[in-house]
Amino acid sequence: MSNTADRRAGTRAPTRVGLDVNRLTDRATRHSGISRYTRELAVELTGVAGVEVVPIVSSKRHQHGVDREDARADIIEQIDLEPRFGTRLEHFDPHGALPWDVYHTPVGPLPGLELTGDCPRLITVHDCLHLKFPELHPNPTVVPAIRKALDSILTDRDHALCVSDSTRRDLHEFLEIERPQVCVIAEAASDMYHAADAAWAANLRASLELEQDAYLVALCQADPRKNIDTLLSAFATAYHAGRINGMTLAAVCSTGYAGTLTEWAARADLPPSAVRVITDVNDRVLAGLYAGAAFSVYVPLYEGFGLPPLESMAAGCPVLVSGTSSLPEVVADAGLYASPNIPESIADGLATLARSEDARDTLRHAAIDRARGFTWRRTAEETADYYRYMLEHRAVATAGAAPVVPLAPASTESTPWAPAIARWMRSKSGVLVLFWAFLVAIALASPGAIALMQDAAPWWIGASSALAGLAAAALLVVAVPYLMLRAQRDARPR
Repeated sequence: MSNTADRRAGTRAPTRVGLDVNRLTDRATRHSGISRYTRELAVELTGVAGVEVVPIVSSKRHQHGVDREDARADIIEQIDLEPRFGTRLEHFDPHGALPWDVYHTPVGPLPGLELTGDCPRLITVHDCLHLKFPELHPNPTVVPAIRKALDSILTDRDHALCVSDSTRRDLHEFLEIERPQVCVIAEAASDMYHAADAAWAANLRASLELEQDAYLVALCQADPRKNIDTLLSAFATAYHAGRINGMTLAAVCSTGYAGTLTEWAARADLPPSAVRVITDVNDRVLAGLYAGAAFSVYVPLYEGFGLPPLESMAAGCPVLVSGTSSLPEVVADAGLYASPNIPESIADGLATLARSEDARDTLRHAAIDRARGFTWRRTAEETADYYRYMLEHRAVATAGAAPVVPLAPASTESTPWAPAIARWMRSKSGVLVLFWAFLVAIALASPGAIALMQDAAPWWIGASSALAGLAAAALLVVAVPYLMLRAQRDARPR
């Protein structure tokens, strides 16, 4: 019996979720933030009542849009990733019923419908950095690849999960998708950060020659948006001015970035005790560092969510963060804010927390309370609720009743272009089109208007010229966004 039939009968069958776990099988990315999200979500979903997780791996040698009849069987397979996922799942029959009711990819792009089947589909959007600030992307060559994640979303049927309201606003800026098809579900800090082993952490600090409350932690990555150059400049200024009480900067980074940090410290004329470079730490080490630090600092130019400050807060470590993008959503009033573009602002924040133990204690208690509200179990439960929402909407729409949420028709021929064009014209591109339309109108209407004022031509010639200018401008305003939206939609895989 299907999930729809079970609901009509008064019972509820488990919601089977096809979860894309590719990130957990790639050695190069399994320790990234998206991999952490995928791992924690998969594990916690297995403990949510009424949810059955079907881990899915897709072959990288194929892209969405494959037109072979047996492509689904060739591309997608089920695997047993870890013992905690339970019994190994059997390979499904590509010509039979799909083993999932909902398909969810934590990073994207979404495969074609010939792979996922005609089921509700969800993609997690972590940020829109590649579109909003392409100059800050660490690897410009992957920007087109990431763009494919948004292009793979069929906006008349698919759903998007954003990890913050800031990311949701950014998504709506770059993708025409109805608000009811987008949800906001926050990430969380792992349990390890909430319960750091105090004795083990003390031994760790001793091995690194760090004293309790005499150092601050900074995660340093070779990523332009992390704003490390500005942070280091602010630290050097505050240190040389004697404003941070001689505290040590515990710079956590990869082995490949360690040399860069060491060279910077030498150029800034900082003594060896001022900067301690710590490489390739795991969660347990990082939690131990946070637990004994006076505070941590994280001042990126842009963030989709902000796991580093949340993990610091969970460990009871006060935070100095940027007051930009999603960070105020995560930190709220449990941290101190600085302007990431102004080194003096960051230096002032460092000095405030370094000099005031009372300020650190106040923020420490606020941080712990704030972090308790973010758990991966809550993330999983809210995600499971959204799976059910997607299925319920699909069931109502399929039955022919009034839809729960207004979705655009599947056919491109009946697409309501007028509202889409109206929304597009409110974007930056739309404003640019209006500006050029204004210039075109002036250029075409001016000769006739001047001739009319100088009596150099009959009145009807001047009027015709003015009307031609207005007509050309109107055509430009309507035709350009229509053609762009139509081309974008036709380019998406069916």
